[in-house]
Amino acid sequence: MIDKLSSALILQLDDLFEYTNQSVPRDSIDVDSAEDLVQGAGNREKVEQLCTSIQYIPDTNKLVLRKSLNRHSNTSYYKHALQHFENLLESTIRLACAFSLLANEIGEPKALKRLIEWEMIEISSSVVNLNLSLFRQSLISRSKFATEADKIIAQFSIWQEKVKQAELSCVRWMCHGHIGLRFIRAVFGRCVFEACLQDKNDSDYSP
Repeated sequence: MIDKLSSALILQLDDLFEYTNQSVPRDSIDVDSAEDLVQGAGNREKVEQLCTSIQYIPDTNKLVLRKSLNRHSNTSYYKHALQHFENLLESTIRLACAFSLLANEIGEPKALKRLIEWEMIEISSSVVNLNLSLFRQSLISRSKFATEADKIIAQFSIWQEKVKQAELSCVRWMCHGHIGLRFIRAVFGRCVFEACLQDKNDSDYSP
């Protein structure tokens, strides 16, 4: 595990120094694993402490996100979709957090996580929303949620309003990890779909 973590971080550092300007040389940085740096803590605490320690390194979060999502996309629309997604990142985190709080409230994080699909994601230039009509249909199709669908949606809307008022620095740590990843993939999938659709429309109207 330690070797895998170290190798992954070395690759990320190589990319960071290749594509961005840094104030220190690459060879001045030694790589240790999370197990060595943060001992006696769970995985979530390790991530929190390591993220805090690198928060002032320019462009780190965007580069890690870009490289990670690139592994899930083999289309020529990747660049345009990723640029759109980067503008949606904060809204995505807030939506995922509201959904996480809902899932924890009703005690069904795993079951609700499975309902998240890119088709029920709606996006604008900077805002992500959940299509509540499709979400309701998905809830009704599951026997354990069928009779409570409207109540669940009402509670989700309440959590959305609360999350909107919270600082992003708090919101990102309240988000359920697996639900957060599911939303990231779903929103990025919607961005790719919209990029493909826009390209097709442009081709249809080209002289």
